[in-house]
Amino acid sequence: TSGGSATTPVPASGGLIFATASGKIVSVGADGRVRWSVGAGKTVSSGIALAGGFAIFCDKAFKLRALRADSGAVGWERTLDGVLEFGSAPVASGGTIYLGTSTGNFYAIDAATGKDKWAAPFRAASGIYVTPVVSGANVVFASEDQRAYGVNASTGSKAWSFDTGARIIAAGPALAGDKVIVANASGRVVALNVSTGALVWEYLAGKKVNATPAVADGKVIVASADGVVHALRATDGGVAWKTESLGRKIEAAPAISAGVVYVATSDGKLYALAGGDGRVIWFQGIDAGVSAGLVV
Repeated sequence: TSGGSATTPVPASGGLIFATASGKIVSVGADGRVRWSVGAGKTVSSGIALAGGFAIFCDKAFKLRALRADSGAVGWERTLDGVLEFGSAPVASGGTIYLGTSTGNFYAIDAATGKDKWAAPFRAASGIYVTPVVSGANVVFASEDQRAYGVNASTGSKAWSFDTGARIIAAGPALAGDKVIVANASGRVVALNVSTGALVWEYLAGKKVNATPAVADGKVIVASADGVVHALRATDGGVAWKTESLGRKIEAAPAISAGVVYVATSDGKLYALAGGDGRVIWFQGIDAGVSAGLVV
């Protein structure tokens, strides 16, 4: 597709929906054929969430838009106070989408109508540039103000916050059972109780982490800016294995499937690593560096 993918593709009806660098939202089938393609008007600044039959995203004009996932027709749109950037996306749960903006406001929005669900947005002290996660009663996100937040998903009231010690940009939280994993720009990785925000364990990756961790098979996969991939035990944060540097920084969130960890570097290399010990199974050069998260 012209322009390349600017966001992590999302699975939809046996195919994928994604945004291109040229500002189009594209739906393709399992055979790779384009189902529909819609110009977004302005460059798409966020990832895409699927909810209520809509593909929902934000553009650089602060517009939150909902397109029908089956046709690309416009469902609704509204103006936000800021943008979603660095690959962050809304997240959908129970007919509600949750998202944070560059101004530090965090919203709960009805996916069917685009209307606010809370009386007022939750306010963080600085910009929010990550995709949130929902677990139980709480929605969890992190902010440039160094903090991870747990907010009641129904009311928007603060359940807890945790100071990670350095700003958080691009690396979103990841769920690991009853824990949420958060990584910051200093390379500190923390596991917090998702209900209370209490610290369960921590790990120092050595370099900043720009990619959202991946979780599967009892491991937390963290890719640091020096190109090293760290596999940590989800229970206690102990190192299961760690690679040598893959050569260049890693900004795209890793993906895990069938015991294989997939990682892409900023200089355009795609690696498949054995989930058990981290050895390289294969690698492949691709046309350009990768910053959008991987989907398997």
